[in-house]
Amino acid sequence: MEPTGMEKYQSLMQGVKLRIQLIGRLMGNQDKIPLLPRFEFVALQFRKILELIAFGSLVANEKVYAATHAGFAEEWNAKKLLGKLGKLNPNFYPVPVKQVKCDIPGIALRHEKIVSGYLTKDALLAAYQKCSEIIHTTNPYSSEDHSDFHEYTATFALWRDQIVTLLSLHELHLFMDPGMAVCSMNDGGTNNVRVYRFSPPASK
Repeated sequence: MEPTGMEKYQSLMQGVKLRIQLIGRLMGNQDKIPLLPRFEFVALQFRKILELIAFGSLVANEKVYAATHAGFAEEWNAKKLLGKLGKLNPNFYPVPVKQVKCDIPGIALRHEKIVSGYLTKDALLAAYQKCSEIIHTTNPYSSEDHSDFHEYTATFALWRDQIVTLLSLHELHLFMDPGMAVCSMNDGGTNNVRVYRFSPPASK
């Protein structure tokens, strides 16, 4: 049976979670990898995570996902492609939320939007650009210098924390789906990723 859009999205988010864990392992140098390839590998994992975040809302439509992702891989100007994504699905970007106590009788918890500390669309663009610069071989005649790896340690840690804040619990609208999805990266206090779909109210 063909996986549903919810199942596909859940699989993508599981991939994000594994990459975040790998980044932590690499930054801690648990595997004793030399600095340069370790640094580049971390940047590559971040770039893959950023792509999964950007294109996650399109997984319900394989043709649209494949065509848009291919364009993103070839296009250096990520801002233009995020603009195209926005035209396809204005609500493509995850909305980070937290659960708070609800005063409505019969409803224990409600979602409250997180307003700071998460990876915004602008921050995603900047991070993607920087990762692309790092993982591509530097032109020996370029004035750009990416050799000061320790300078990026704090930046990598910030990106990781912002991505975790963005995705830990978030709302999302899948492409051409009238409902809404809620994704928990640690469902019920477990280590499992779970996506819930909510349908719009039936019209009278």
